[in-house]
Amino acid sequence: MKRIKLISILLCAALLCALFPLRAQAASDKVEVAVITNVRRDVNVRAKASALSTLVGTANKDTKYAILGTEGDFYKILYNGAPAYVHRDYVEKRSYSQALTGDVNLRIATFNVKALGNGAKLEQVAKAIRESGAEVVGLQEVDRHTSRSGKVDYAKKLAEAAGYPYYYFSKAIDLGGGEYGTLILSKQPIIHAETFKLTSTGENRVMGYVQLLTNKGLVHFFNVHMPNGSASLKVSTLRTMESKIKSTGAKNYIVTGDFNASADWLEKNLKIDVRLANKEHATFGTGSNTKIIDNILYSKGISPSKLGRIETLMNKVSDHNLISVRVKIPKG
Repeated sequence: MKRIKLISILLCAALLCALFPLRAQAASDKVEVAVITNVRRDVNVRAKASALSTLVGTANKDTKYAILGTEGDFYKILYNGAPAYVHRDYVEKRSYSQALTGDVNLRIATFNVKALGNGAKLEQVAKAIRESGAEVVGLQEVDRHTSRSGKVDYAKKLAEAAGYPYYYFSKAIDLGGGEYGTLILSKQPIIHAETFKLTSTGENRVMGYVQLLTNKGLVHFFNVHMPNGSASLKVSTLRTMESKIKSTGAKNYIVTGDFNASADWLEKNLKIDVRLANKEHATFGTGSNTKIIDNILYSKGISPSKLGRIETLMNKVSDHNLISVRVKIPKG
């Protein structure tokens, strides 16, 4: 009888957990973050959980990184989109809400930097980005460790030169012994990052996706470089982009990019419920051939203001202009 009673109790408990998974749901509403403390300036970040492991970079005091786990005396963290390790003596573990507890105001920019490292100059690009005042920037055409750019990691170099403590590079293709793709720069901690493949024909195109931890909660941000091909290829890529965005479960989000398509064409062909920030500033071409092909999309509920353009095309910093907009992302 005792055994039957115990089994009944366990079955009831299992049923209640299945029907009312409140504790599990509450736990998923939080994100565990490592805050760098107990240092004068910065701390070493290593490839493995060992003080003798390869140094992959440094983390400045007060910067924040998502905790992926623990190994001995080290925290495994998300460091610029990849796993890395920092000693627990220099970390304060904190828990933050994922849901937005208040409205978030951010300035967002997008900029095709003309194969940074293969023509465009690092300091000129960094200066334009700084002048935009953007807290989050989506960049297209960035070289990383390619032979044509002298094997330099331009993702890392640009983040440092422009003054962004967090970045995430998305590889589109292998090129010259290195990589070529897109880059997200952020002044907000990146606590999740991944790259989605968008095309299967021609030059591979990708979309970078990050979750940013603001002081009010998480913000979802996407960055894309669409193909410059047939209308059918563009539509197919849009459908893939939309599907990938939906797969993340993001409700309020921003998408920056070189869409290689006009604002009118995008509005006609997009199926997701988004608005376009840029309908007035030409971003590519000269004279009578200027076009609006770079844009910032935002989901319903987000409010834009103060759309601006940095003239980088005529100044020959790039063959595109930088555009930026301020957005208000609502609580909830």
